[in-house]
Amino acid sequence: MTTLTQRHLHARTPRLGLFARLIAADRAFRQRRAMHRLTDAQLRDIGLTRAQIAADTAQPVWDSPRHWRA
Repeated sequence: MTTLTQRHLHARTPRLGLFARLIAADRAFRQRRAMHRLTDAQLRDIGLTRAQIAADTAQPVWDSPRHWRA
């Protein structure tokens, strides 16, 4: 492998395999479902509103923050 090719390979963002993407989607779904079940008092404690939770849980599982997919 040439130096140019090695640099090119390291410059790309790694892509998750199918199984890893399914695990990440399941994790996002579970986290959103858990947030939806929080009480109003718990939501106040973390500084979120019921409307923010509803907006977030309405998103598709593949539309999640990058740090959730790690």
